[in-house]
Amino acid sequence: MAADLTPTDEPDSRSDGTAAEPAEEVFNAMEAAKILGVASARLSRYIEDLRLDVRSGKGIRITREDLEVLRAYHRNRADGPRFRESEQAREYSEALKEYARIFRSLKQLATEALKHEKRLRKAVPAALAAIHTLPEPGLVLMSPLRITIVPSGKRYRASFPEADLEGMGTTRDEALLELRREIVRAYKRLEEGRLFYKEDPERLSALKTLITRRPAGASERLDTTC
Repeated sequence: MAADLTPTDEPDSRSDGTAAEPAEEVFNAMEAAKILGVASARLSRYIEDLRLDVRSGKGIRITREDLEVLRAYHRNRADGPRFRESEQAREYSEALKEYARIFRSLKQLATEALKHEKRLRKAVPAALAAIHTLPEPGLVLMSPLRITIVPSGKRYRASFPEADLEGMGTTRDEALLELRREIVRAYKRLEEGRLFYKEDPERLSALKTLITRRPAGASERLDTTC
C-alpha cells in the first residue's frame, strides 16, 4: 500500500522551473565605438593594445564583458596612464624597435649591394691576350692574333673577332687554349671546302690573311734541327 502512495506522476520541478538564460549581448565595431564615444581607428588600437580576441571572420564581435574592458581602458587613457610599464619592458621594446630598424636597413643595403654586383659583373672589362702559335705544326701565323677574354657566367669566353670564333673554359688559360684549337679546326674545315654557314666564305678569307701553311721541307728541316 505504501508503494501505491508514492507520487510518481508529479512533474519534475527541476526541469520545468529552470528559467532560460538570457542571450549574450554582442556588439559590432561601429556600435562599440559609438557607445564608447571613440573613432573606429582608436577602437581598433585599443583592441590591439589589449590583445582582445574579438575577431569573427572578417568582422568584429565584442561581448558586453569586452566592452567593459575597453571602457575601463579608455577611461584610464583619458585620465592619464595608471599602469606604467617597467624599465626593463620599456628597454626591451626600444631595443626591439631599433633591431627592426637595423634589419630593414641591412635588407635594403643587401639589395643595393646585389644590384651593384650585377652591374659590376656586366661591366667587367675584357682582358686582352695574343696567340703566337697554333697547335698544328703545319700552320704558321703571319702575325700574332689579338684575343679578348671576358667572363661568361662562371666560365670565360675567349674571342677572335676577325674570324668570329670563340672558345670557352673554366679559366682564362683554358678558354685561350680552346680558342687556339677552334681556329685550327675552322681553318682545316674551310680549307677543305666544307662551308656550312653563310659567313664561312668571309671567315675563310680572314683566316687566309692571317694563317699560312709551312712548306713540307721546311717543317722537316725544323724537326731535324730540333
